[in-house]
Amino acid sequence: MTGVYAVIGGSDGVGTTTATAALGASLAERTHRVAVIDGDRDGPSLGGAVGVTADGPTVETALRGRASLLDATYRVSRNLDAVPGDGSDDGNGTRLGAAADLVAAARERYDEVLVDVGAGETLETALWAALADRALFVSTPDDDALAGVATGRHAVEYLGTPVEGVVLNRVAADDAPDVDAVAARVDAPVVAALPYDEAAVASSAVGAPVIDHDPDSPVAAACWELAGRLGDGDLADDPVVPAALADGPVEGTAAEDDDPTASEDAGRSDDGFDWAARESGDDGPANADSGPGTDEQADVATAQDGEDGGATPTDEEAVAAAFKERMDNVRDQQGSDREAEQGRPGEGRGLLTRLLD
Repeated sequence: MTGVYAVIGGSDGVGTTTATAALGASLAERTHRVAVIDGDRDGPSLGGAVGVTADGPTVETALRGRASLLDATYRVSRNLDAVPGDGSDDGNGTRLGAAADLVAAARERYDEVLVDVGAGETLETALWAALADRALFVSTPDDDALAGVATGRHAVEYLGTPVEGVVLNRVAADDAPDVDAVAARVDAPVVAALPYDEAAVASSAVGAPVIDHDPDSPVAAACWELAGRLGDGDLADDPVVPAALADGPVEGTAAEDDDPTASEDAGRSDDGFDWAARESGDDGPANADSGPGTDEQADVATAQDGEDGGATPTDEEAVAAAFKERMDNVRDQQGSDREAEQGRPGEGRGLLTRLLD
């Protein structure tokens, strides 16, 4: 059965695209038919991560209803295809029916589909998450990224998509977090801890998945094992922890952020749709840099004491209301054109009903 995964970052710059490329290539090496789709409108880079340069239609073209999935697909290897993005769309041209059609076509064509949607703050992230079968978060061990996972998880699950777990990325061997404490903090299982590895940096520089660029590296080995579990549909209870990190986790607490630049882009928000809104009531940018002890971090930290560390029901209702309002606007603007082109009146309303009503 095809599995469509929305791969979501806890914040910007945590390695979501690198992880998506590595997992996709690993699944393809295991003879699965795999597609990786670039759903990160604000920072499309998945094509480059798998060595694809788009010279024709892209995912944006397909989302505007001007190309099919096949038109926007580029071959990476025998079992791996990519649907790259070009960043040409501001989101207002996205048609709900076209997005649903693209995912439906991918289900028919592939065994696994991984959608790199970037950080979980935008309308497009909500759309891809709602269309996916499952969501997989990627995060570094720093506080801002983990806080983004905790609140993003609430929004994704409110949309009806189960969260499979969290992939901890760029974990330092000498300062690794306790994965059990991280899982309690974000209220989701940690399915893998990927070590910080220069091989991943080098693979990004040359435009190749790390599993292809340096298959013997620790991070490639961890991605290979995680891909096997995803392909088998069994993530097991114990996370994938490579030998390089086996003796590293510090008991009882997540690691502090030693790299102040790791989430330097985390303050970006989009059109008022803020998945990282905190109970503090701050109207500033989501995931804005803040020092230890802020209300934003404290809300998530309470999960370690058994309390709910994410959005309250009121927050969830606000997230859904913002999503539905924006989807209604898109439907009103694009619905008549779609009906004329494809003869399927009410497609936008039908999808919106399936997503959130």
